[in-house]
Amino acid sequence: MKQPFESSEEIITEKPSVQQYQARAASNSRTVSHTSTLSSFGINWTTYRVTVTYTYNSTGALKAGTTSGIVVRNLNPLVKTSRTSSYGSISNKKYSGVATFSYKIGPLKGLSVQIGTYNLKVTGGENGLISGSAWKN
Repeated sequence: MKQPFESSEEIITEKPSVQQYQARAASNSRTVSHTSTLSSFGINWTTYRVTVTYTYNSTGALKAGTTSGIVVRNLNPLVKTSRTSSYGSISNKKYSGVATFSYKIGPLKGLSVQIGTYNLKVTGGENGLISGSAWKN
């Protein structure tokens, strides 16, 4: 079945305060996010965000922190969306985090039909954001 949704993506990098810079100097942690929106008929229906936190040094990511995914906005009350998983890993001194969401159509619990899953991925290194992407299954 062809998905009727289009997606648009926005990459967000944190602009830290002076206090956060001081804390980062001591802990060397970074937070990066990727936001993506599902649209149809010219309307931005649902917006998702994945955020990762990790520690780093001058060569790259050292230690995994947290990976979280949230639904920022859902304008259609008939579409129920929820995070099904979130995970992260370090490879080649880069930290990548993925959040997966399911979305269903149906107003009643137990009577809804799952129409797909939506995945967001963000990757960071020693200088912050490297890439962000989103895809539907």
